[in-house]
Amino acid sequence: MSGKDETGGRHIGETVADFASFEKTVSILFTPASLLLLAEASALAAKAERDSDRLAVILAHAACDVQTEHSLSELLLKNDVPRLSEALLKAIGPQVSLHVEKTLGIFTALSGDNPRQRPWWDDWKRSLKRRNTVAHGGRLVPPEEVLETVELCRKYVEHVRQVVDATEDRFGAGPGLIPE
Repeated sequence: MSGKDETGGRHIGETVADFASFEKTVSILFTPASLLLLAEASALAAKAERDSDRLAVILAHAACDVQTEHSLSELLLKNDVPRLSEALLKAIGPQVSLHVEKTLGIFTALSGDNPRQRPWWDDWKRSLKRRNTVAHGGRLVPPEEVLETVELCRKYVEHVRQVVDATEDRFGAGPGLIPE
Protein backbone atom coordinates (compact mmCIF):
# COMPACT_ATOMS: atom_id res chain seq x y z
CA MET A 1 0.00 0.00 0.00
CA SER A 2 1.36 3.41 -0.94
CA GLY A 3 -0.20 5.49 1.86
CA LYS A 4 -2.36 7.42 -0.58
CA ASP A 5 -6.09 7.92 -0.23
CA GLU A 6 -9.03 9.48 -2.07
CA THR A 7 -7.64 13.02 -1.77
CA GLY A 8 -6.13 13.04 -5.21
CA GLY A 9 -3.10 10.94 -4.40
CA ARG A 10 -1.99 13.02 -1.44
CA HIS A 11 -1.04 11.59 1.91
CA ILE A 12 -3.49 11.84 4.78
CA GLY A 13 -0.92 13.86 6.75
CA GLU A 14 -0.80 16.48 3.99
CA THR A 15 -4.58 16.76 3.95
CA VAL A 16 -4.72 17.16 7.74
CA ALA A 17 -1.97 19.80 7.58
CA ASP A 18 -3.87 21.64 4.84
CA PHE A 19 -7.03 21.58 6.96
CA ALA A 20 -5.15 22.87 10.02
CA SER A 21 -3.71 25.69 7.93
CA PHE A 22 -7.15 26.49 6.52
CA GLU A 23 -8.70 26.41 9.99
CA LYS A 24 -6.04 28.82 11.27
CA THR A 25 -6.64 31.15 8.32
CA VAL A 26 -10.41 31.12 8.90
CA SER A 27 -9.84 31.76 12.59
CA ILE A 28 -7.65 34.77 11.81
CA LEU A 29 -10.19 36.13 9.32
CA PHE A 30 -12.96 36.02 11.92
CA THR A 31 -10.89 37.26 14.86
CA PRO A 32 -11.37 40.98 15.44
CA ALA A 33 -8.35 43.02 14.36
CA SER A 34 -8.02 44.46 17.87
CA LEU A 35 -7.47 40.97 19.30
CA LEU A 36 -4.91 40.13 16.62
CA LEU A 37 -3.03 43.35 17.39
CA LEU A 38 -3.09 42.56 21.12
CA ALA A 39 -1.83 39.04 20.47
CA GLU A 40 1.05 40.41 18.43
CA ALA A 41 1.80 43.02 21.10
CA SER A 42 1.88 40.28 23.74
CA ALA A 43 4.21 38.15 21.65
CA LEU A 44 6.54 41.09 21.10
CA ALA A 45 6.46 42.01 24.80
CA ALA A 46 7.43 38.44 25.66
CA LYS A 47 10.61 38.84 23.57
CA ALA A 48 11.78 41.65 25.88
CA GLU A 49 13.94 43.27 23.19
CA ARG A 50 14.32 47.01 22.72
CA ASP A 51 12.66 47.38 19.31
CA SER A 52 10.11 44.66 20.07
CA ASP A 53 9.14 46.43 23.29
CA ARG A 54 8.54 49.72 21.55
CA LEU A 55 6.49 48.10 18.81
CA ALA A 56 4.48 46.18 21.43
CA VAL A 57 3.46 49.44 23.11
CA ILE A 58 2.43 50.96 19.78
CA LEU A 59 0.47 47.88 18.65
CA ALA A 60 -1.32 47.55 21.98
CA HIS A 61 -2.67 51.09 21.68
CA ALA A 62 -3.47 50.58 18.00
CA ALA A 63 -5.69 47.70 19.17
CA CYS A 64 -7.58 50.17 21.38
CA ASP A 65 -8.13 52.57 18.48
CA VAL A 66 -9.25 49.81 16.12
CA GLN A 67 -11.67 48.44 18.72
CA THR A 68 -13.06 51.90 19.44
CA GLU A 69 -13.77 52.62 15.77
CA HIS A 70 -15.37 49.22 15.25
CA SER A 71 -17.44 49.56 18.43
CA LEU A 72 -18.71 53.02 17.51
CA SER A 73 -19.89 51.68 14.16
CA GLU A 74 -21.65 48.78 15.89
CA LEU A 75 -23.26 51.08 18.44
CA LEU A 76 -24.56 53.34 15.68
CA LEU A 77 -26.17 50.32 14.02
CA LYS A 78 -27.64 49.08 17.30
CA ASN A 79 -29.11 52.50 17.97
CA ASP A 80 -30.67 52.47 14.50
CA VAL A 81 -28.63 55.40 13.23
CA PRO A 82 -26.33 53.78 10.64
CA ARG A 83 -26.77 56.68 8.22
CA LEU A 84 -25.05 58.94 10.77
CA SER A 85 -22.08 56.62 11.10
CA GLU A 86 -19.89 58.17 8.41
CA ALA A 87 -20.71 61.74 9.46
CA LEU A 88 -19.99 61.06 13.14
CA LEU A 89 -16.72 59.28 12.42
CA LYS A 90 -15.66 62.23 10.23
CA ALA A 91 -16.63 64.68 12.98
CA ILE A 92 -14.54 62.75 15.49
CA GLY A 93 -11.49 63.09 13.27
CA PRO A 94 -8.56 60.82 12.60
CA GLN A 95 -7.89 59.87 16.21
CA VAL A 96 -10.66 57.48 17.21
CA SER A 97 -9.87 56.86 20.85
CA LEU A 98 -11.92 57.23 23.99
CA HIS A 99 -9.35 59.63 25.47
CA VAL A 100 -10.63 62.18 22.91
CA GLU A 101 -13.55 64.01 24.50
CA LYS A 102 -15.74 63.99 21.34
CA THR A 103 -15.27 60.27 20.88
CA LEU A 104 -15.92 59.53 24.54
CA GLY A 105 -19.10 61.63 24.47
CA ILE A 106 -20.49 59.78 21.46
CA PHE A 107 -19.53 56.38 22.91
CA THR A 108 -21.18 57.24 26.24
CA ALA A 109 -24.33 58.59 24.57
CA LEU A 110 -24.72 55.45 22.43
CA SER A 111 -23.83 52.88 25.08
CA GLY A 112 -24.69 54.47 28.42
CA ASP A 113 -21.18 53.59 29.63
CA ASN A 114 -18.40 55.93 30.70
CA PRO A 115 -15.03 54.14 30.77
CA ARG A 116 -13.51 56.97 32.83
CA GLN A 117 -15.25 55.39 35.80
CA ARG A 118 -13.31 52.13 35.44
CA PRO A 119 -10.44 51.43 37.86
CA TRP A 120 -7.93 50.96 35.02
CA TRP A 121 -8.76 54.25 33.20
CA ASP A 122 -6.13 56.55 34.78
CA ASP A 123 -3.39 53.94 34.34
CA TRP A 124 -4.48 53.43 30.73
CA LYS A 125 -4.26 57.20 30.11
CA ARG A 126 -0.69 57.17 31.50
CA SER A 127 0.15 54.28 29.20
CA LEU A 128 -1.21 56.31 26.29
CA LYS A 129 1.26 59.09 27.15
CA ARG A 130 3.96 56.40 27.23
CA ARG A 131 2.88 55.26 23.77
CA ASN A 132 3.15 58.82 22.47
CA THR A 133 6.70 59.23 23.81
CA VAL A 134 7.63 55.91 22.21
CA ALA A 135 5.99 56.63 18.85
CA HIS A 136 6.97 60.28 18.53
CA GLY A 137 10.06 60.53 20.68
CA GLY A 138 11.67 57.12 20.32
CA ARG A 139 11.64 56.53 24.09
CA LEU A 140 12.90 53.17 25.31
CA VAL A 141 10.46 51.34 27.55
CA PRO A 142 11.39 49.11 30.48
CA PRO A 143 9.97 45.57 30.09
CA GLU A 144 7.63 45.94 33.08
CA GLU A 145 6.06 49.05 31.51
CA VAL A 146 5.62 47.20 28.23
CA LEU A 147 3.78 44.37 29.97
CA GLU A 148 1.67 46.87 31.93
CA THR A 149 0.75 48.70 28.72
CA VAL A 150 -0.31 45.53 26.95
CA GLU A 151 -2.42 44.47 29.95
CA LEU A 152 -4.10 47.88 30.25
CA CYS A 153 -4.90 47.87 26.54
CA ARG A 154 -6.33 44.37 26.90
CA LYS A 155 -8.64 45.68 29.64
CA TYR A 156 -9.69 48.61 27.45
CA VAL A 157 -10.47 46.40 24.45
CA GLU A 158 -12.26 43.82 26.59
CA HIS A 159 -14.35 46.50 28.28
CA VAL A 160 -15.36 48.22 25.05
CA ARG A 161 -16.29 44.87 23.48
CA GLN A 162 -18.39 43.90 26.53
CA VAL A 163 -20.17 47.25 26.50
CA VAL A 164 -21.13 46.81 22.86
CA ASP A 165 -22.35 43.26 23.52
CA ALA A 166 -24.43 44.44 26.49
CA THR A 167 -25.86 47.31 24.46
CA GLU A 168 -27.21 44.80 21.95
CA ASP A 169 -29.31 43.23 24.69
CA ARG A 170 -30.37 46.59 26.02
CA PHE A 171 -31.77 47.65 22.67
CA GLY A 172 -33.22 44.24 21.90
CA ALA A 173 -36.81 45.50 22.24
CA GLY A 174 -36.64 46.97 18.74
CA PRO A 175 -34.58 49.29 16.60
CA GLY A 176 -33.70 52.36 18.61
CA LEU A 177 -36.01 51.50 21.51
CA ILE A 178 -34.74 51.44 25.06
CA PRO A 179 -36.76 49.08 27.29
CA GLU A 180 -38.23 50.78 30.38
